[in-house]
Amino acid sequence: MFLPYSRIALPRLERPDGSIRATGSTDPTGEVDWAGLADEVDGLVRQSPLQAVASVVAALIVATFLPSLHHGVELGWLFLVLAIEGVRLWISARRYYAPATRPLPWWRRAMGMLAAVHGLAWGGFLAAMVYMDVDLTHPALFLPWLAVTIAAVALGAASAWVAVSALIPLLLLPMAAPLVGVEAFDPVRGVGLGLFLIGALWAVYRLEALTHAAADARRQIAELEARYAAQAYLHSKDSDRAAAILGYINVAVAVVGRDGRLEQWNPLFAELIPALGAFDPAQDRVLLEAVLRRHYDQVGLSAADAQARIDKTLAELAPGSGVNDLKREFTAPNGRTVAVTGRRLPDDRWVLTLEDVSVARQAAADALLQASRRDPLTGLPNRVAFRRALDRTITRARQANQPVGIVVFNIGAFKDINDAFGARLGDEVLRHVAACLIAAKQEGETIGRIGSDEFAITVVTDVTKTSLAHRATTMLEAIRGRLPALPENMSLDAYAGATIFPYDDGESEVLLRSAGIALERARQEDGNGVAIFDRSMEAEQRARVAMIEDIRQDLNSQNFVYHYQPQIDLKTNELVGAEALLRWRHPERGWMSPDVFIPAAELSRLIIPLTERMIPEVCQQIVAWDRCGAPPLKVAINLSPIHLRKSDFPDLVRSMLDNSGIDPRRLEFEITESIMISDNEDARRTLSRLRDLGVCLAIDDFGTGYASIGYLRRIPVSKIKIDRSFVREAIGDQGARTIVSAIAGLGHSFRVSVVAEGVETELHAREVTALGCDIGQGYHYAAALPADEFIQWSKARVAAPANPPLIKIA
Repeated sequence: MFLPYSRIALPRLERPDGSIRATGSTDPTGEVDWAGLADEVDGLVRQSPLQAVASVVAALIVATFLPSLHHGVELGWLFLVLAIEGVRLWISARRYYAPATRPLPWWRRAMGMLAAVHGLAWGGFLAAMVYMDVDLTHPALFLPWLAVTIAAVALGAASAWVAVSALIPLLLLPMAAPLVGVEAFDPVRGVGLGLFLIGALWAVYRLEALTHAAADARRQIAELEARYAAQAYLHSKDSDRAAAILGYINVAVAVVGRDGRLEQWNPLFAELIPALGAFDPAQDRVLLEAVLRRHYDQVGLSAADAQARIDKTLAELAPGSGVNDLKREFTAPNGRTVAVTGRRLPDDRWVLTLEDVSVARQAAADALLQASRRDPLTGLPNRVAFRRALDRTITRARQANQPVGIVVFNIGAFKDINDAFGARLGDEVLRHVAACLIAAKQEGETIGRIGSDEFAITVVTDVTKTSLAHRATTMLEAIRGRLPALPENMSLDAYAGATIFPYDDGESEVLLRSAGIALERARQEDGNGVAIFDRSMEAEQRARVAMIEDIRQDLNSQNFVYHYQPQIDLKTNELVGAEALLRWRHPERGWMSPDVFIPAAELSRLIIPLTERMIPEVCQQIVAWDRCGAPPLKVAINLSPIHLRKSDFPDLVRSMLDNSGIDPRRLEFEITESIMISDNEDARRTLSRLRDLGVCLAIDDFGTGYASIGYLRRIPVSKIKIDRSFVREAIGDQGARTIVSAIAGLGHSFRVSVVAEGVETELHAREVTALGCDIGQGYHYAAALPADEFIQWSKARVAAPANPPLIKIA
């Protein structure tokens, strides 16, 4: 839990805890770091009341306000939580009032086991709720769960492994519950919980890092100030003048002589070492040995242990010991954590500085908690915090029978501004919008940044459709006002969508979704850029249902076909493969965008029969190309995550390969990163069986999710495809270039090919080649083509390889 320098096993002025023979944390030499272990345990003890209050209050809220909870389950679980927190407080009290009754490792194991049992109690309860199909987003369940999770993250300020012991069962059990339930596993919920777990573990890591980084910076400053003070002291012939200099410094500092005598110290040093109060520097020869002995006596250390620590400390401070720097931490009699920094001077004197780091660590924890609720750029509440505030506003409005307006704002062409002028100007635009909304805010209203370029505000006074539209228009006019950072010929555009509670009744997320639907209407219509939600806008949902029915009716027709986009070896400029992209010619509406019909097909699970009907077509097309003399191409097909949960899918692929007679290595399936992070055993088993058939596997849109090296080790892929957004921005954006280069290096370290999607120009091609990509795909070579046009393009390219034709279709 401490920085590397705190692991040196030197005697420290920490609170003792009994036996020092038990196993504890060790330094690089193998010696036990008792001071670090004591600080870790005492930090957990200090956090126990907060953990107990958070858990008990959250459990009472769940038991009181969750309507679907069975009475017996409610009482049993509530008593379990009370028992766990009671034991936690009892053990903490024992540690505080009788620390010598148990060795340090016992206290740490006890606190860790209680944290794990606490996580199991909450995680098991949430898993039971998932199994009983209770909505996890219900405020009476989600908010207490979030509070308990934040409290568990806060444990990271004292002990990262104890925090992880609580977080793992707390978040993994709800993820695993659907696997034993009767309902199909919901990948969205699973991914959400997985990301929540990753975020919580990241928060624990950041909390520990921020705490120690801040402490290290303060120690360095303290050391510099102490060094200058010591130099002034050594150059002063007047002892009184040296004392005045030490007293002026705002750092606890002391000077230890060659003979082990405390020659000078300032009042701050005496405050942190109460044992000094028993000595009079004007009359006594204050030896460090005597001060240490009195300190160890005050904290209750046995005489033998105290003498052993004193002897070791004096030996290291002695001239010629070879030790020139000391960095330690100890627990003072009042329970505060004190950091010690020591530096040997050329004349073998020592300058010691002390710093109380307890307040700083608590401040770091508070700062991290605040950062989790605020947008760092604008200082506004983030989406989670805004939703919580909106829920509270709705509750008050429902009780008072008052309406509430919700307005969502979106910046027009914000991505274009970012792309054209850089992220710095984009940040200026976001701060400008935030300032305009803050200036228009009235009492009782809340503003939040709920997306990359979206803001929201609650309106609680004079809420009618007319007044809400007027206020939204006024705020839009302020946002659209002249922004000096923009070029003179540019103006900022923005749109607003609004809805009113209770005319649009629902929870915060429902209201935000309704306002978002109105926002899309405002962007499409000519007018002032403001739209108020009404039920007619739900026609979009009905249109989606109609599209699903059209797909179902057209499933066995010839209107679904594959078009093929070539893949080019960037080093040899040869055609090496193609990606088969599904296209649909609607009987009435003509060619439909894949972005429109594929989500509807996946939502309705029609993507399963649709893809399985089309795979044999790809196999037969490979055979046809071979017959007409085309090069031996590998063809990639996109797989939906739904396919990988079908245990018979590999058998179906085997049958298709046998019927066509093609080499399995000529067929490639592309999967998304969401499959990798879902940690679904059925999916991994299906992928392994596909790879055993000889079929190649590729990860599509790599870099947009959270795939890690661990996933690449577990899933047998042979190719990763970099998302087109990074490739498109690699020209002129150093961040995007770094990402592309890093992904290429990662792929090569696993000996897999790296494909750059979205290569639209010759400049893109040269750039991704220089960054280490192996294969290019994009409009620079050709759009997705029908099978016959693809082979024509291939032959024309062979005839004129230096200038391949650029073909696009409607």
